[in-house]
Amino acid sequence: MAVAFSPDGRTLLTGSDDKKARLWDVATGQLCLPPIQHDGPVSVAVFSPDGKTAITGGWDGLARLWDVKTGLPIAPPLRHGGFLRALAISPDGRTVLTGSYDRTAQLWDKFTGKPIGPAFRHENQVWFVAFSPDGRAVLSGGQENTAHLWNVPTQIDIPFGQVERSVQMETGMVLLDDGTLHVLNSSEWKALQSPVD
Repeated sequence: MAVAFSPDGRTLLTGSDDKKARLWDVATGQLCLPPIQHDGPVSVAVFSPDGKTAITGGWDGLARLWDVKTGLPIAPPLRHGGFLRALAISPDGRTVLTGSYDRTAQLWDKFTGKPIGPAFRHENQVWFVAFSPDGRAVLSGGQENTAHLWNVPTQIDIPFGQVERSVQMETGMVLLDDGTLHVLNSSEWKALQSPVD
């Protein structure tokens, strides 16, 4: 049901109705690893541009990212509400794009498994997805007989601690672990505004 060559052409990734994804050595025809189990037929399969990650998905509504050398997961499964029909990975290998029968296409962070931005909504099932060569736009379409071109949201790599500290300094409030806001007294606020080494 699914097949992809690794970027170097030495490995073949397959997915089948038996709910398994497999990596094959092209030269020998032998399995490279034990099969990767899914909860439904595997209908889509791709390699990352560097060939180190395989991504497979299918009827269980999940895309699984796994290390090609070990077969171990590298992120939590990417979950849709319907069959997974399409997969793509960005040219830089950092972002995964999925398309599903649940009428959405979704961008995901390859390393955390978390969605990036809201889902791209369609009127019907999404059958294909693709990244532009520069990775700044994606295309998705399917049963509605329309292709949609979407801009990829820009991710800003700012450490959360810096953002949190800045918000605390500006507002004089701290969000506690239990979800409540604590208003800083004047000495706490002054201490927060002191330079950090």
